[in-house]
Amino acid sequence: MADFRVIIVGGGIGGLTLANCLQHANIDFVVLEGRKKIGLHFGSGVGIDPPAARILDQLGIFSDLESQFCGTAPTKAAVFRNINGKFLFESNGYALAEARTGYHCAFYRRPEVLQTLHKYIKDKNKVLVNKRVCEIEYQYGKPIVLCEDGSKDSGDIVVGCDGVHSAARKEMWRLTDFLTANYRGLYAISGPVEGLETGNIQIVAGRDEALVEKLDKEYYLPNIPRYTEEDARLFAESKLEKILVSDTVQARFGDLWKKLRVSALVSVEEGDLKVWTSGKLVCSGDSVHKVTPESGIGTTIVTESVASLANHLKSLMDYSAGKSLTSANIEDCLKLFEAHRHQRASDLTRFGKGGLAPYSGGESTQTEKYIAAEHVEYLPIPPRSVAGTMAFNQTQGY
Repeated sequence: MADFRVIIVGGGIGGLTLANCLQHANIDFVVLEGRKKIGLHFGSGVGIDPPAARILDQLGIFSDLESQFCGTAPTKAAVFRNINGKFLFESNGYALAEARTGYHCAFYRRPEVLQTLHKYIKDKNKVLVNKRVCEIEYQYGKPIVLCEDGSKDSGDIVVGCDGVHSAARKEMWRLTDFLTANYRGLYAISGPVEGLETGNIQIVAGRDEALVEKLDKEYYLPNIPRYTEEDARLFAESKLEKILVSDTVQARFGDLWKKLRVSALVSVEEGDLKVWTSGKLVCSGDSVHKVTPESGIGTTIVTESVASLANHLKSLMDYSAGKSLTSANIEDCLKLFEAHRHQRASDLTRFGKGGLAPYSGGESTQTEKYIAAEHVEYLPIPPRSVAGTMAFNQTQGY
């Protein structure tokens, strides 16, 4: 195999999943994470759907995650309620998706997910913390990554998995209008509350008391509003009387807030970048396709994307058969990856736009967006993924 090194900028879900994929392909890599420790990432929770679960299962990681639900059970149904918390109807799309694909949908605490992904990287010296990337330059045709601490790292390609404020993407395009925000929302994890059934997503109507509010105008990066813990507290305290459920037991938002574990008030950012690659730089995840948190599809998009990128790099290594690769070989490989992956990622991004889209279109809609998923082509298909009633098939679904 040719001497080839991948620099991964960002130790989030995309970066660490890609590292695990490359490890199985015997492709050298280094992860540069700006925070002082893996797992110190902003965000209360992360949803893992069947496509991401299957890829993590291929990597030998998913069984370790299954015991780490935020609740006591995976998601089964979405329950729709009116402004007074009264039951309207129920969609069992999540339970149907599990029966069809073999994998459930569930929410996890982000730090634990990242720490689990990190645990399965055999050579921990390949994951460097306190390495905040500030610039990328070229020397003798190879990208050189410069960090704020003065250190440098060189490789054959740079993969930007460093989120919406991606340093790698900024090196490709001086963008101000890729990312937009029209809403702000409160996202949190709380302890259990009587009246809120485990395993159900509760969707409650109510414009004036909603936990997602429309902003005064559309904002563009880098001028999207940011909020403090005090902002979040004041926002939440204005919603305490909001009725969530009023069946046999009444539950209000204030009941959840009393059992708060972690929360954040954030602008709801959305965006779908049209170009992901430039030379030997390529971006993935929120840096090029950002969806709203409540859509729950972000982890699926980035996990599929890095698996696809690893597939293309593995094919490039097999093609080289130990010979040196030209710049044209490498750049063509990245362009092929983008051409292959862009349509599905854009479709899923549009599907998740606006928050409620994942719950529309009938119960079968959930599975339709799952079955066309990517997988790691050079690793075995897990038996679990062929035990359902609707097999994964990239020629079907969305």
